[in-house]
Amino acid sequence: MIEFLARGIVTTVQVTLGAFAVAVVLGALITTARRSGAKAVRMVGGVYVAVFRGVPPVAWLLMAYYGFGGVVSLPPLGAAVVALGLIGAAYMSEIYRAALEAVPQGQVDAADALALSRWDKYRLVMLPNTAALLAASTASYAISLLKDSALASLLSVAELTFRANQYRQALGQPIQVFAVAAAFYIILSVLVAVPARHIEQRILEGR
Repeated sequence: MIEFLARGIVTTVQVTLGAFAVAVVLGALITTARRSGAKAVRMVGGVYVAVFRGVPPVAWLLMAYYGFGGVVSLPPLGAAVVALGLIGAAYMSEIYRAALEAVPQGQVDAADALALSRWDKYRLVMLPNTAALLAASTASYAISLLKDSALASLLSVAELTFRANQYRQALGQPIQVFAVAAAFYIILSVLVAVPARHIEQRILEGR
């Protein structure tokens, strides 16, 4: 049983990492849009977050799987990565927004008074003040995404939950098989949480 389920860990990690990469990059772009000086651009960013947070993830997964109305054609694994990544971008945008708003206004005003460029302002003022918060919040999101990767089983992606259900259908033992699957998820979550906590502590100690 353990060996059969363990084969699904690779796919679970692929879905999680792929969606996480999309979420981190796209979330940053959405955050930039929401902080734009152009009202129309800010509205687009706000609408994106509202729409992708307001619709159940299962609906987005199914829409991605069926090609968003025939616009694109994606394999099951790709559809899962795209759907979870697009959803995740909305949540990462909120993480970025909250972190940026946590920067003391006095430091922002000081950066403006020094006439720092936008890039230097973020590099020298915003990022150092938000790094610890971003590390903690991003790790929490990554763990949540790891659990949400189980939704890919709805598209017949052979990740951990899908394999657990396959085993149950073939050989029974539902309690045992899903307990082992849960243990694997816990181990993966710890592998994310421990390094993230260490990074957060290093950042706080370096201030």
